[in-house]
Amino acid sequence: MLVPLVTAISLVLPASMAGAVTSPVASVRAVTAPPQEEPEVFASVKVDAEGFGEVGSKVSTRVVAEAETTLEAEGIKRRTGVDDLVVFLKVTPPPSGDEGYMLGIAVTHLGQPITDTIEADCELCVEDELIELVDAKIRELLPKIREHMAQVQADAAAAAAEAQVEEPEPEPEIEAPPPIVEEEPKGMGGKGKAGAALLGLGAAGAVAGAVMAVRPPTQISPDNGYELRRTQPPGYATLAVGGALLVTGAVLLVLDSRERKRSRPKATSVAPMLSPSVAGLSWSGRF
Repeated sequence: MLVPLVTAISLVLPASMAGAVTSPVASVRAVTAPPQEEPEVFASVKVDAEGFGEVGSKVSTRVVAEAETTLEAEGIKRRTGVDDLVVFLKVTPPPSGDEGYMLGIAVTHLGQPITDTIEADCELCVEDELIELVDAKIRELLPKIREHMAQVQADAAAAAAEAQVEEPEPEPEIEAPPPIVEEEPKGMGGKGKAGAALLGLGAAGAVAGAVMAVRPPTQISPDNGYELRRTQPPGYATLAVGGALLVTGAVLLVLDSRERKRSRPKATSVAPMLSPSVAGLSWSGRF
């Protein structure tokens, strides 16, 4: 267990400098950072003691119980998952044939050994001494077990970070400027109205003058055959006046139309324009 280290430094000032500071003693303390949490580890225990025949099952039961107790005391929980550690223990009689035990321990993860096989001789040992040896040898493997599982978790975290693909931020859409709405033309002005009236009078005068100009002369009295009523001179005059009125009315209509176009406001619009490579304003209009 880590014990936080606290260091205190005291500074005592002379009496001549006591008035320059509020307190004559200043303390500086350094506090160590909290220890990092160890990775959670799960393991199962398997024992092979077939070399002892019928007694082997009893030896296996005691060895498994002792190994699981030691692992749980060190924070390694019991579980038989596919991704969990497996602690293999093999107990055999000594080659000499004497009483005692030969012990071998190895740890695997995902079918691959993560520690070297530890072998220990316990000749002339009784069963209780074998159990104590199992406890001691498992504790020798704990640093390697924790180091391996810490690396496994670090690799898994790094792989998860790489697999997590951040979605790209959508590019800002370019806002189109509002449509230009053309104002409806206003009604005719004074010149336009006068021009329309003159066009009407001119058309009527031209028609009347044309009728009078083409009418043949007629006798004023049947008794006086040489006196004729002629409508051609006044018809020509009326036709000329009607034509002048038509021209004047047309000119007034054209002038009125030009004035209304000049007085119409220009349709323009300004809108922001944003894109990954451009930022500014868009100005559009009809001129």
